[in-house]
Amino acid sequence: MANKRLPDNVHKLRGTLRKDRHGDPSNKPKLKNQIPRMPTWLNANGKAEWKRITKEMEKMGIITNADRTVLAQYCQLYSELVADREEFTAAKHTQLRYCQIELGLTPSARSKITLPGGDEGNPFDDL
Repeated sequence: MANKRLPDNVHKLRGTLRKDRHGDPSNKPKLKNQIPRMPTWLNANGKAEWKRITKEMEKMGIITNADRTVLAQYCQLYSELVADREEFTAAKHTQLRYCQIELGLTPSARSKITLPGGDEGNPFDDL
């Protein structure tokens, strides 16, 4: 299994950020922080989790309409876990974990998130 790409902020801190390899940060997509519309097919537990987690993600500034599908998948899996923990398979645990990572819901995933406007610039960059 291939290693995941390191975030640009880690490369910048290490001094290994190169536009020819990592792209120009100013050209990266910028999506509006917005809670997507909740799917109507989620059950009560899924809807409750949707409301809970989207509020947290909005506070962190890490939610956009583009997250709707993976967020719905996360809420569906979460509701299945709550409904029947004994029948929740290892494969479903893995899927749930991947959804959490993709959405930035784990401590390690959050540590890799950089938000627009969060980089004030290093006063020593020009030295």
